[in-house]
Amino acid sequence: MIAPNTPAPETRYCKFHPEQPAEVRCKTCGAYLCYDCKYFYYGEYYCGDCFVRLRSDEARGDWIYPMAGRAVVAVSALLGIITVLGITGTPRLQTADADAVIMSVVGLALWHLADVVLFICGIGAVTFKRWARKGLIYGGVLGILRGAVWPVVLFLTVKTPNMLLVVFYAFVALYGLSVVLFYAHKRLRDEFRAIRP
Repeated sequence: MIAPNTPAPETRYCKFHPEQPAEVRCKTCGAYLCYDCKYFYYGEYYCGDCFVRLRSDEARGDWIYPMAGRAVVAVSALLGIITVLGITGTPRLQTADADAVIMSVVGLALWHLADVVLFICGIGAVTFKRWARKGLIYGGVLGILRGAVWPVVLFLTVKTPNMLLVVFYAFVALYGLSVVLFYAHKRLRDEFRAIRP
């Protein structure tokens, strides 16, 4: 029996060198680029035109985005470290009962999912992983939801809530909101730059 012919996977070619297979796409304009045409900058690849435009924007003082990106990574890592060290942990962790410890760790991990996501994605951003940026946004959304709800729950259920926890979760909510707004604005700016002549 003769196996039917299967079409080869589609090969993309460089926008500037049509004879060369493409390796990456430009972060801004989406053009396919070969090895000689790609420019690596802050964990992303750009074509020559977009790279020059990006550097010229920074030369004019548009340096806030790289600096804000580093701040996001630093604060994300700090929130994760705070959670890992158990500053916002539960007293049940002090019990000798192994089952209680396991349940407390699981519950703590689920409750601090926003911190965990932000911490992992902060590490990913340091190593220039593409998924880290979206993860920071998702972590920010989780932080907003939890940080907005938890102080209200404390005031409704506890007569003397721990103000440190209230402040901490309120900060996470504000931080998460700032992360979402920052990356949403940056994405809109990148899309505008891609269509700008």
